[in-house]
Amino acid sequence: MGIILISGKIISPQAGVDITKMEGLKSSLYLFEPRHFIMPFFAHILVMLVGTLVAVGIAANHKMNFAFVLGVWFLLGGIMNILMLSSP
Repeated sequence: MGIILISGKIISPQAGVDITKMEGLKSSLYLFEPRHFIMPFFAHILVMLVGTLVAVGIAANHKMNFAFVLGVWFLLGGIMNILMLSSP
């Protein structure tokens, strides 16, 4: 979440776009360019990598199952996000 929160400072949105509230994000999502999606994409990749490595490191047995469960969990989260924000 930290990467997504600082992404607005690294790649700033267009003037007048309010990304601090869900309504503002929904109404201005069509204004975003592909560069605005780089940091959220990177954040999700990093979370999956670190989460999977931690799950595999903690699990004594069935390491692959823990990694798959984590992957399915994040897939469901991504689907919920698309349904809530109406992807471009």
